[in-house]
Amino acid sequence: MSDRIVIRANGYAGDCSGEAMAALPALSDMLGELFEAETIAFGDPQDARDMPWQKALEASEGLLSELAKTTTRALQRDAVPIIATPRCAAAIASIPAVLASRDHVHVVWFDAHGDLHTPATTQSGYLGGMPITALLGEWRSGYGAGLQPERLLHLGGRDLEDAERAFIERHGIFTASFADFDHDLGRIEQELTGKKVFVHLDCDVFDPRDVIADYRVPGGLRSDQAAAVFSVIARVSDLVGLEITEFSPGNPEEMQRSLAALRQALSGLAAQDRDPPLPHWDGNQLDRGANC
Repeated sequence: MSDRIVIRANGYAGDCSGEAMAALPALSDMLGELFEAETIAFGDPQDARDMPWQKALEASEGLLSELAKTTTRALQRDAVPIIATPRCAAAIASIPAVLASRDHVHVVWFDAHGDLHTPATTQSGYLGGMPITALLGEWRSGYGAGLQPERLLHLGGRDLEDAERAFIERHGIFTASFADFDHDLGRIEQELTGKKVFVHLDCDVFDPRDVIADYRVPGGLRSDQAAAVFSVIARVSDLVGLEITEFSPGNPEEMQRSLAALRQALSGLAAQDRDPPLPHWDGNQLDRGANC
């Protein structure tokens, strides 16, 4: 495996509350220690604003543009980006950068919710409910697309709306709810063996007793179950990137518990074989001859 770089992208990305922005430094510090990686940070917490998706997309431009550029630079350096950012909507900038830089990548999207609405189907108008369809080219975000339905795995969904379920069925998207954990784990192993994988981890996929997210849905993965899933991914596939969003503990006790559970869950990914560390990178330096 190549070297890892933690990218902490803090700021507005369609946020409805501020806990995830406030918690991001602690999350990125844990990831840097766990993955033995330096951290590149940009942006600062801002006031949370609940806006229709068009206005939220425009207001997120600064964060999303910088995230796309920084992710591309990391990949050009043959590093594995470990991205920490407040909201799922950030994926509309990070994942197209990965798909443009690495061929035949499978995106493994862990989420209690579908995130599969389009401008035509959304009732809430929430940008964070629409990122996957942007990646699939169902609507234009301005940051690119490139994901094919057959290379998407949606895992842990348990709070999906009818329009999202219909979208999954229409496009034949791989899903696993983990209602039958061992069976689903075997299906995931079979699907991902030998593949390049980018993992998007929305923390609401976890049981709220272990990891706190803003949108808490009972019945999610326990940390030991998540550790088993990530260990399988680490064993059978080539991790090209990881993105963690919606980490939102609201007090010190929740922070300590959530960080410990998340660390346990991700330990298998962090243990993949590594190349020797690359020289220090300031976030702006590209490999010689590379263009951004």
